[in-house]
Amino acid sequence: MAKLFKPISLLVTILLLPFQPLIRWVNRHPRLKFWLSILRLGLFQLGIGLSLAPITGTLNRVLIDELSISAAAVALLISMHYFVSPVRAVIGYRSDKSRSMGKWRTPYIVLGVMLTYGGLALAPFALILLGGNGVIPSGWL
Repeated sequence: MAKLFKPISLLVTILLLPFQPLIRWVNRHPRLKFWLSILRLGLFQLGIGLSLAPITGTLNRVLIDELSISAAAVALLISMHYFVSPVRAVIGYRSDKSRSMGKWRTPYIVLGVMLTYGGLALAPFALILLGGNGVIPSGWL
């Protein structure tokens, strides 16, 4: 496994060579480095939000208008994402204080992204179950 990382590390080093003066300048300004790390974490959350926004809007319209499900129930399902966000803060704190699989945050981020996109992939099947008589047709699987 270590042999695999050597060429990747070398490639990253070569690609970062033109940015060395900028990296040194940012390292001399710790307050700027702090805010750039906050921006990096915020951009990750923005990416997750951008990927969930279209499917949320579509599910909202389909569930309420076409499947005649109560708007309160749909609002509850969509708002669960926001009710769970304090748990995300606790998981983030835990990932900062302890290691998992030898790394700090990476396993937690990968698991969260896999769960998010797994749920996103299963959402159409929930619509099929809600729209029909509760069974997925055998041709779909």
